[in-house]
Amino acid sequence: MSDYNIIAIYRETQTEISKHAEAVSKMYHLQLRYEKVPRLPTSIAALLGQNTVLCMLDRTIFKFRKLMKYVYTLNRPVIIVHPDDSAEIYNHLKVPVGYLQENKEKVVWANFFQRNNPNAEIALVIPKEKDEIIVSMVKNNVAFIENIFQKSGASYQKSFVEGSFEKNLKKIFQENNDCVVFIMRPFRIFSFYLPYNMRLFRKYAQTPAMIIPRNDSLYIPCH
Repeated sequence: MSDYNIIAIYRETQTEISKHAEAVSKMYHLQLRYEKVPRLPTSIAALLGQNTVLCMLDRTIFKFRKLMKYVYTLNRPVIIVHPDDSAEIYNHLKVPVGYLQENKEKVVWANFFQRNNPNAEIALVIPKEKDEIIVSMVKNNVAFIENIFQKSGASYQKSFVEGSFEKNLKKIFQENNDCVVFIMRPFRIFSFYLPYNMRLFRKYAQTPAMIIPRNDSLYIPCH
């Protein structure tokens, strides 16, 4: 068993999140710990330990904006699930590749998951952008991602799709119900502001998403 652990956060009873938490714990050989959600979002960070690699939250325990207050307080990736999601989908990891530098963090986590579960399938979704500068930025990110995968011996598939990153993220949320989608947690200045990618997730997502904080000092166990 790995020394790394996940924290499954519930509101009333552990059964709210247990199906998904136990599936991820078993598939990726991670220790599992349950914690009741604190009343104040600012208190949730105290639940984290040094070996905590991610948290899980049920999408229905709070209204979306309040849920995001908890997500933005945590400095670990958070998998947001829905009670109706199948527990079998955690073998399928979908990574939309964007143009921002932080997108490189997605691949580190996807690689970590596949190392702990060789049955996990990684799918890269790469947008065919029109702006030359953005095209170059996406190309650089793809090169970095593939270099990481090739050095670690990870298996993956990639597809190129028409349209911008944002349009394709919306499409991924609309059309997929059989995978975990990796997205970065967008920066926001004001706590009441809900960034565009998070609004897409709120409105269209039919599958769990792993929301990764944009933090240069983030502890990443596979480094």
